Amino acid sequence: MAIGPGSWDLDDPLDWFDPYEDYPPEPRENEFLLYRHELRLKRMRASVLESARLIEEQLAASGFRFKPAMLTLTYREDAEYSSKQVSALLQHIRKWLKRHGAPFVAYIWVMELTKRGRPHYHVIIWLPKGLSLPKPDKQGWWPWGHTRIEWARSAVGYLVKYASKLQGQGNEVQSTKFPKGSRLHGNGGLDTLRRRVRRWRLFPQWVREQFNFDDDPMRAEGGGFTSRLTGKVCESPYRLQAHSEKWVWCLFVLKEPPLQLGF
Repeated sequence: MAIGPGSWDLDDPLDWFDPYEDYPPEPRENEFLLYRHELRLKRMRASVLESARLIEEQLAASGFRFKPAMLTLTYREDAEYSSKQVSALLQHIRKWLKRHGAPFVAYIWVMELTKRGRPHYHVIIWLPKGLSLPKPDKQGWWPWGHTRIEWARSAVGYLVKYASKLQGQGNEVQSTKFPKGSRLHGNGGLDTLRRRVRRWRLFPQWVREQFNFDDDPMRAEGGGFTSRLTGKVCESPYRLQAHSEKWVWCLFVLKEPPLQLGF
């Protein structure tokens, strides 16, 4: 837990709230709360859906015919989790597709927890028409458990349904028991332009209002964002007031009403 600096003031909730409690003080005017697990799931949903739309746009423009396959990866009870395992699997799949003449590999994966708190993955892979992926556990590509493959009629539709389900489960079970250091999602296969488009669309609203697409903004040293094109720097309109493992308390420092975060 960390709280902002300042002298003790009984009229200031920052000075008297218990930092060991799970709930924060009541926000005042121009202040608002962000719950970490909800924000993380919102970012995941936006990233997954934007990636899926851009992948399908790229595939449609490629002239090749693809079909999305849904791959589910589970763990045995005695298997230990590592964040590198899904990357190792995808490397095997890339090599296999390259041997079979695929022009490129496009995929999106998301992590979910079972009711018992065990992680498992859902992976959408766009395969060239006429090509079927072998079961990764039978190939030795996923030695930590079992796999299942099925065709997905609509990759975007499936991911919308899944992301909505996971966001709806943004409770303590789903949000606090993910393995330490784990990522909730990943993607690959986008070309340079579409990666840039994806990055731009996922920026917070205030960043997109302060910069143009051609600025290609990036995070600035010390906070805020800077334009790769002109060097212009814009500070964030938000200031951290206090935070815990479960929530972040922010202050909107401008005179206008708080902006939507745009995640």
